[in-house]
Amino acid sequence: NAGTYFEVGIAPGFAGSKASLAVPVKVGLSLGDYYEVAGVDNRFGFLSVAGIVTVPLGSTTKYGAWNLHGGAEFQKLGDNTAVLNGGKRSRVIGSIGVGFSY
Repeated sequence: NAGTYFEVGIAPGFAGSKASLAVPVKVGLSLGDYYEVAGVDNRFGFLSVAGIVTVPLGSTTKYGAWNLHGGAEFQKLGDNTAVLNGGKRSRVIGSIGVGFSY
């Protein structure tokens, strides 16, 4: 059967003249039959806490405003998501990228 998923999050941030920092926090939950293991629905799917730093690359041009960003995310996994991740109860994920807004 199709399940029902619910996610809630918040991302407070701090902006400086040379960089900005965001700290997103989110929780993934099953409202019904979403995180199932052996027919048992587990309400808690994951908790995620991250830190993301964004640095502007120059000023805005006709191609938009470019930035370099990177961060780290910690995930605490519930029973089902741990099973799907080889039994690991937590994960740390690093990221880096280039972005633009136009």
